[in-house]
Amino acid sequence: MDASTEAENLDQKIMDQMELIRKEIEESVPLLSHKEDIASLAKEYPPDDAIYQGKIRSLYSSYRWIRRTRRDGNCFYRAFGISLMEMLKQNPDEYHRVYKVIEESKDRLIELGYQAFIIEDFHQTVLTLLKNVRKDDCTNDELVEWFNDRDLSNYFVVYFRLLTSAHLKTNAEFFENFIDGYQSVKDFCSYEVEPIGKESDHIHAIALTGFLNTAIEIVYLNHTDDDLSKHRFPEHSAPQFTLLYRPGHYDVLYK
Repeated sequence: MDASTEAENLDQKIMDQMELIRKEIEESVPLLSHKEDIASLAKEYPPDDAIYQGKIRSLYSSYRWIRRTRRDGNCFYRAFGISLMEMLKQNPDEYHRVYKVIEESKDRLIELGYQAFIIEDFHQTVLTLLKNVRKDDCTNDELVEWFNDRDLSNYFVVYFRLLTSAHLKTNAEFFENFIDGYQSVKDFCSYEVEPIGKESDHIHAIALTGFLNTAIEIVYLNHTDDDLSKHRFPEHSAPQFTLLYRPGHYDVLYK
């Protein structure tokens, strides 16, 4: 066996191992969990880590529950999605407004150059979810079950990534000031927003809340400061739901 063949075999073994790890994660971690006591967070960090343990104690004073998402690069959209649907379920006026935005969003995407036949199924999947949300017998557990259906959940993620991209492109002159490493907002969207599995940052939150005209708060749990930091999107808004950010990952917080 020559060196090139050995290298190819090694590469294949590594890829097979990575695929096995991915499948093990999928089997053990749902896309979206049921609510857990916020105290469960403390078990994930060393007891003597004063910064993290102190911040988690601060969380106790404001939040009681956490809903976890799988660490697959799409956590922001799933966390945002379940929170949005739960909020709309309780707010008929906001439901009708957001439904209209989503219903009309396909035409906006087509105007930006997306092909109708490509986005149609994604658009219809989200509209079907929204219609189910307003049914009297729709429960939060059923919404969680919906988001744990990989195909349906991924269709939702794809479409909401397109909405995020649409807002960035429509407001390219503003957002180009916040994008490093890319020649244009269009390039940024092609590489950092639209591909499924790409992690999200504050610019994605600004864009998605801007498209939907919704308001969220993100609580940051990290090692950079002694106190919890919170940011609202848009600034100075009254948040409709809250996400928890830890480096590279989003979950949902509940009071």
